[in-house]
Amino acid sequence: MTATTLPRPATILRRSLSTVCLLALSCPGFAVDLNYRIGLFAEHSDNIARQPVTDDPAFGPIVSDTAIAPYIGFALTQEGDLLSLQAAGDLERRSYLDDSFADESRARVGMRAAWRLLPERLTWALDGVLSDQPVNVFAVEQPDNLQRTRLLVTGPTLALRPTSRTRLLLEARYTNTDAEQTIDFNSDRWSAAARGLWELNSVSTLSFNAEYLDAQFDVASSFNADYQRQDVFARYDRRSSRGDWSADLGVTRVRFDDADPDAVADETRPLLRVRGGLQLTELTRLEASLLRQFSDSSQYLLGSAPTVTDFELPIGLPNLSTTAVSADLYDEKSASLGLARRSDTVYMRMDAYVRRFGYEINPELDQDANGLSVGINRQITPQFAVGAYAAREWRDYIALLRDDRELRYGATADWRWSRRFGISLDLSHNERSSSDPLQGYDDNRVVLSINYIR
Repeated sequence: MTATTLPRPATILRRSLSTVCLLALSCPGFAVDLNYRIGLFAEHSDNIARQPVTDDPAFGPIVSDTAIAPYIGFALTQEGDLLSLQAAGDLERRSYLDDSFADESRARVGMRAAWRLLPERLTWALDGVLSDQPVNVFAVEQPDNLQRTRLLVTGPTLALRPTSRTRLLLEARYTNTDAEQTIDFNSDRWSAAARGLWELNSVSTLSFNAEYLDAQFDVASSFNADYQRQDVFARYDRRSSRGDWSADLGVTRVRFDDADPDAVADETRPLLRVRGGLQLTELTRLEASLLRQFSDSSQYLLGSAPTVTDFELPIGLPNLSTTAVSADLYDEKSASLGLARRSDTVYMRMDAYVRRFGYEINPELDQDANGLSVGINRQITPQFAVGAYAAREWRDYIALLRDDRELRYGATADWRWSRRFGISLDLSHNERSSSDPLQGYDDNRVVLSINYIR
């Protein structure tokens, strides 16, 4: 009898992404909107490994190097009677001229798709995320400290309409998580949800939600434990021309299997999620959020996946926040505030956030973080634009008694000599100061790219 070899999660995700994209591009009658950038860039760094200035022989001298990489960035949108799809991301292949690191591929891809198998009755969802995340969240970001992570979520949603103003949604989902090196993150998760929705008026909806999740990890370790999670909450949702906001209020219960005898096997916590956006003027929007919830790395990966909106921004916004790729659940307390303004010639966005993560199994990951970021872009002429960005984060690892201060700022210039071809320049400074002197660094980078834009 021949043994059957099951495909790896990475293969499943690649096949799923390819199938959805080919379906969107090939089926007649589908309104497909595909935009992309293809090019070649050179990135020079005066501290490619982001080493500290130290006499410690374990680090050696600070090394500069230049990476050359072909790349593609894309945004795909499809809206049809059968399929709704949004996918965006970028792929690159880096070669280091002085061989400081081995050649490497980097990827950031996010996808959300929904097949309408029965109109207004049965839908099949498929969400996928492909990204590079740190192996060791305490160490600096460099090629040797990155791993490929993959997340796949799929399953059906059955919609029933008992009356003209009520709906009942029944959902089932399968989730697979996979990391190249942090193997205790790898898991299979099965979940189900029931939601009752009442349309209060043309702009407001009230719903009651019950969710169940069973997480089973591939490898048992001291940093994970299989668990079951139940969420019960009420949601109020309001959407109008001036803005939108939603509020969730409920409770979460988590029970860990085979928990350490000294650990708590059963946790119950309040659940609070408030998110909103207000259109202050035709050009200016204010956004805010307030969260108290159980979260984990899989939710972080879904929430930070690239989107079509990100692709359309005229300047990349700096983001210093990060989280460990871990199987561990954490109690999240966070708040954020953002302001964006966009006109024909100017784009500007400012963000501020505070957050506290308290992990259930590994308290060494506990952290407090506060951050600020700003990005601005000005279209000087139809062919030429300039921009600037800056970000600052204050991060405290509570159990380790370690304080980090991250800073990034830079300037950009983009010149299109034709409708399709252009050149981009990015100058940036990155630094970290830390109570652990071996974790601080200074790094200056110059990136020059030639692009074909569609």
